[in-house]
Order: sequence, then C-alpha cells, then structure tokens
Amino acid sequence: MVRSLRGSTRLVVLVLATTTVLVLLMQWFVISRTVPAVEANERRSIDELLASSRDVWVRRHGERTTEQTEALSLILADQGWLATLHPEPMPAGGLFGAEYRATLADVVDNFGTRAGYSFAALLQDDGTPLLVQPALPEADTAALVPSVRRLVAEVEGRPRRGKLAPSASTIVALGERAYRVVVQELGTQDRRRWMAMAFAIDDEMAALHQDMHVHATLLAGPESGLVPVFTTLPDRAQAQRLAALDTDAEELRGTGDPVRVRSHLVGDAPDGRIVLRLSRSLASAEAEGERMRQELTGFVALGLAAFAALMWLLSRWFVTRSLDGLVGAARRLGRQDYDVAVPVTGPVREFRQLAFALDTMRQDLRAEEYFDRRLTQLPNRLHFRRELDKALAEARPVTVLLVGLNRFKEINRRIGYTAGDRLLKAMAERLVQVVRPGDFVARLGGDLFGVLLAGADHDSACRAAERIGRELEQPLDLDGNRVDRQAAIGIAMAPLHADAAEPLLARAELALYAAKDRRESFIVYDAAFDRESEANLALLSELRHARDNGELRLHLQPKVDLKSGRIAGAEALLRWVHPQRGLIPPGRFIPYAEDTPIIKDLTLWVFEAAVREQPSLRAHGIGRVSINLSARDLMDLDLPAKLDALLSKHGAEASGLCLETTESAVMGDIARAQQTLTRLRERGYKLSIDDFGEGQTSMRYLKDLPVHELKVDMVFIKGMQTDPRTEYIVKALIEVGHQYGLSVVAEGVENAAVALRLAELGCNEGQGWHFGKPMPADELYRWARAWTAREEQGQPA
Repeated sequence: MVRSLRGSTRLVVLVLATTTVLVLLMQWFVISRTVPAVEANERRSIDELLASSRDVWVRRHGERTTEQTEALSLILADQGWLATLHPEPMPAGGLFGAEYRATLADVVDNFGTRAGYSFAALLQDDGTPLLVQPALPEADTAALVPSVRRLVAEVEGRPRRGKLAPSASTIVALGERAYRVVVQELGTQDRRRWMAMAFAIDDEMAALHQDMHVHATLLAGPESGLVPVFTTLPDRAQAQRLAALDTDAEELRGTGDPVRVRSHLVGDAPDGRIVLRLSRSLASAEAEGERMRQELTGFVALGLAAFAALMWLLSRWFVTRSLDGLVGAARRLGRQDYDVAVPVTGPVREFRQLAFALDTMRQDLRAEEYFDRRLTQLPNRLHFRRELDKALAEARPVTVLLVGLNRFKEINRRIGYTAGDRLLKAMAERLVQVVRPGDFVARLGGDLFGVLLAGADHDSACRAAERIGRELEQPLDLDGNRVDRQAAIGIAMAPLHADAAEPLLARAELALYAAKDRRESFIVYDAAFDRESEANLALLSELRHARDNGELRLHLQPKVDLKSGRIAGAEALLRWVHPQRGLIPPGRFIPYAEDTPIIKDLTLWVFEAAVREQPSLRAHGIGRVSINLSARDLMDLDLPAKLDALLSKHGAEASGLCLETTESAVMGDIARAQQTLTRLRERGYKLSIDDFGEGQTSMRYLKDLPVHELKVDMVFIKGMQTDPRTEYIVKALIEVGHQYGLSVVAEGVENAAVALRLAELGCNEGQGWHFGKPMPADELYRWARAWTAREEQGQPA
C-alpha cells in the first residue's frame, strides 16, 4: 500500500511538472514570437501610412499644379489682360517702362489675387525678372532667378496645345516658405517674355498633416546640406535632425521619441534639391510591444514560481536532466533554430512524450520555414540565404547560380498553370540529379532556382552551368504537350564579385537577366551590368514622357522588288531624339519598352505617324508601308478597334498598310495571337511574320496563321557570303514561304551580289542598306525620286 501510494504521488508530481513545463515552453515561444510580431506589425502600419501619405501628396501636388497652370492660362487668355499687354498707344517708355509699370503691377495683382497667388514675376526672354508683384526681398528675388530660368528653358520651343500656351512648373524654396512656380509665355508685342506665378504650398502640407496624421517637413538645399523650409513638427530642432538624415533613411533615433521616416524627391536641380520628408512617431509601437512584454513576462514569472515549487518535490537526478534538455530545446525553438533534434530520452514517460512532441513541432516548423512544401519539396529562399550566410561567414569561396526558364509565363499560358507546376517539379528533380554531391539546390520563387557551389572557381562554375543547361533543355512531355525549354543561368562568385549575401544574389540576378536578354545559356556577372541596369531604368522613366514632349521621330526604310527593281514599299521605324542625349538607338530602349505597357503607346504613335504620311508616300510611288507589332499588341484584343479609330481620324484605309510581328510574339499565346491577326486581316491589312527562321515557329502553326508575307531574318542574309550552308537555309525558307502561298522579304541586304543571288533564289523583295538606310520622310522622298530616275535610265540597283 505504501509502495502504491508512493507510486501514485510520484505520478501526480510528474503530471504536474510536465504540465508546468509545457505551459512554460508555450509562454516562452509566445513571447519570442508575439512581441516582435506586434512591434513589427505596428511598424508596418506606420510605413504603410507614410507610403499612402506620400501617394496622397503626389496626387494632390499633381492636381494643384494642373489647377494653377490652368488658372494662369485663363489669366493670360483674358481680354482685360491682353488689353493691358497691348496698350494703345504703347507708352513712351515701353511696356515695362516706369510710367506704365504701376498700371501693369496693379493688373497683375488683380488677376493674381483672383487666382490665389502669392506673387508673380514678369520675365525677360532669358528668365530675368522685369517686374515682381508684390515685391520680394532682394535675396529671394536672386534665389528665384535660377529656377525660373530653368522653367523658361524647359517651356521654350514647346508647341501650343490648342489655345493653351506651353507651361512648366516646379517647387521653389525662398526664405522660410516654399512655392509652386508656374511659367507660361506672356505674349507681348515687342519681344518674347514670360510670366511666372507662385503659389504658397504651406496650406497643402498642413492639410496633409491634418488628413493623414503624419508630419510633413520640406527640405531644400544641396544633398549634403538640406535645411528645413517648412514643417508641421512642433519642435524645430526635430526638423533639423530630419534634415541631417540620409535620403534613404527609414528611422530617426536619438533625443526624443523615435520616428519612422519616408522621403520623396520633389525637385532636383544643379543648384539644389527639394525633398518632402514624412514622419510618424514610433512611440505607440514600442509602448504596445513593451506592454505585451511585461504582461507575458508576468505570466512567465508565475509559471517559473510554480515550476520552482514543483521542482522541490521531484527527484533531482532524473527531472533536472530531462528538463535541461527540454528547456534548451525550447530556447532553440524560440531563437528559430530548428536544426538540432530534441532527444527523446529519460526515465519518465511523460517527459519523453513531451520531448517527442517538441521534436515533431521542430520538424514541422523547420519544414514550413525552410522548404517549399507546396510544390518541389526543395529548400526555399530563406533556407538558401541561411546556407549562403553560413558559407560566407566561414570565409569560403562560394559560387551562386540563379537558374530560370526563358518564356516561362508564355509556357504557363499555353499549357495551363497545373501543367506549369508539374514542369517546375520536373525541373527541380532534374536539378537535384545533375548537381554534384554537396551542392545546395533551392527554389527561390516562381521559375527561379538557386544552386550553391561550395569552393567553385570560374571554370568549374561554367562547367556546372553548361551541365545544368544541357539537362534542362531536354524536352518534356506533359499530357501530350511537348514542352521545349531553354534555361538561362546567372553566375556570381564570392569574394570576387561580393562578400555579402545580398549583393552577391543581386549580381547573380543581374547576370541572369543579361543571359535572358542576350539569349545565352549562362553569363558570369560583370560590373558593367550594374551601370547598364541603372541606365536602363532611367531611360525607361524618361521614355514615358518622350511622346508628350515631342521627342519621337518617324523614320522609313525602303523595300525594293528584287525582280523588277521597283520600289515595293517602306517600313516605318521609331527613333527617339532625347533633348540631352541626342539620337538614342532603338536597341537601347525598345527591348525594355516591350516588357512594359509603354510599347503599346509607341506602336499607336508609329501607326498614326505612318498613316499621316501615307498620302505623300503614295505620291512618291511608295504604295505600302509596314508597321511593327509587339507581343503585347498581339495580346490586346482591342487593338483592331484602336487602329480603326486612328484610320477614321485621318480618313485613311487599311489597304496599303502591312502589320509585322515576330515569331516569338506569336508563339507566346498562339490562340490569342491568331484571333487578333484574323480580325486584322478581315479589316484589309497585309500581315507579315518578321525575323522568320530565328524563333520557334512550328510549320503546323504557320499554315494556320492568316499572314501574307515572311521576312527572312537578317542573320541568314548576312551569312550568305561567308558560309555556303547558310544559302541553303535561305533557299529552304524561301521555298517554304512560297509553298504556303506567301511572299518572301529578305532583310539585311547590304550589297548588290546578295541582292542578285536572292533574286535568283526567287525572293520577292529586299530591304537593307544596299537600297537605303532608315531615314526621315523628306529624305525618303528624295531617295525615291533618285531611285525612280535611275531605274528609268536602266541603271542597275
């Protein structure tokens, strides 16, 4: 009986101890996860508010700029104003002479007051103020001059939009206030002059503070020495500290409450920048985290007290040892260390069960956090980054390979997303099979995979990339669909290219993009990729405004009938004349525009420009003009209606227009492309497949496409003179086109010998520098007259 009682007492004690330990572990886990999560969530909320506030500012700034620009336009178009500018008779001292200056100032003040202005300045043609109303301090007037001169230079030469004169605006800091300054042409009789009208923006920033509950501080000056111009902060010293922050800083700590910060560049000029810095206190976030930490700590303290009391009842030799292992395991879980297994040992069954439960939880958390459990079962991005950090910390040479599929989105659309997932699983399996033992493979997201090669040098990394590329290029059969894949691989090595994980991954990604752009199987990172990436982003941003700023130009390249020697047509090509960089080659901006919706706007611009030029082209014997369509254009089912609207606008017809698209654009989504092409053909357009022979067009699809013409890729045409086998390919492509009832055009014809041989092979038309380079319309007309005259005289092409 005594033995039984002792056994029951021991069982009760063990159950209580086990329960207490479990509660402690749960509390420990909750504290380690919940408190940082609460603080992080508060930070995210503040960051989202700051981002929303920045967007609100940008939207309101745009609206106010439009309103104030229109207000200035209405003033300058007002009959009373025009009468003031053109007095009869003209005062003896001129429009800005002393005897007329007071009258002019009164009229400016009258109209400016109605528009809600702060001050206005009448400017000479170079932007120098002739009259400022109301008068400004000399220092403010001097500070205003560079800004208005830049605006005058920006507006000068722009065409009028209907009745509205061109205008430009900027934010200018004068003294302790900031103004939105709008400049338009004044329209005086004696010489060209300008009006600048300024509107204070203090109320706009105060409204942003009131509506969004964030503080707004406007800073001005050189990047290294910004100073506050206006702030809604009650403490001016806090504004000074914000001004000293870096542009990309996100948090300010020091004296006072910590704050989260977001910056927005309002204006950037050689003589200084204007930056809007939005801020919000972090006191609420840290207070909430501290409150929860105290509460949870109190619960843990109570649990520890109970645990200490129970420990006195338990036998030290087995309880202490078991609990030490469990507490250590719990602490590792709290630190998110899921690699060390929890030993399931000890003389007490309940402790063993608890250890088993903890180890099961560890395995589940490790799988959730470090593996792609939904699809490939490979390690995920976090796991890959962890292994990379570990290798770099040990100062070992490391090579990162980023592997992606070319045209994966197109393949996904063609075969469906379920089959696309199976494609990724097959890709993961082949990657694991082809790498060496010890190499680390992970799925980083989408079709992007990472391979970590420990200790690889340049040559072994290239060999590994070649091996992976060959394996992944093997075709795959998915539900009867043969999927031809081509992998692209970017390579970066540490410490050669970077000695930290983030820059190393970023540079491997740049190399991957370069491999995709250049259609190479793999590329090793080069420092030029960073400069090229920054330049391309800046260029793409400026391209968005090129159309509205009148920077686009239409060039035309002639096509010639190879049999008769007569002019067969011309191809419309886009050129960009940048105001600072001059003529930018199409290869510098078209490939990047094709990745964005901008390309559709550019297509419509070229189409409309070609339609406007069509009557003059016909008058010079050029009866057909070709226009290129991108892959995004083909996917736009509204494209035919958009082209119809432009034809109707200019009273033109589809006949005489040829729409060219590439093989790769068609193969992206054949069904949708075929639908768009069929609707275009029904409207009377001639249709052409450009760069034929270079892409992946199947003969099975070619016979079903509603096209009239094939253009043989210039790679084959240029290779005819150096490689006899290339001529066989060209001959075969011409015969394929004729068998399908299509006319064939050769592009890249650069000399008479190639033109003659193409005519002998039966090619219908030729295009290239041998006949004429791309040129503006007026040059093309001179070329056409000379070509026709030479043809009539019987001279050879």
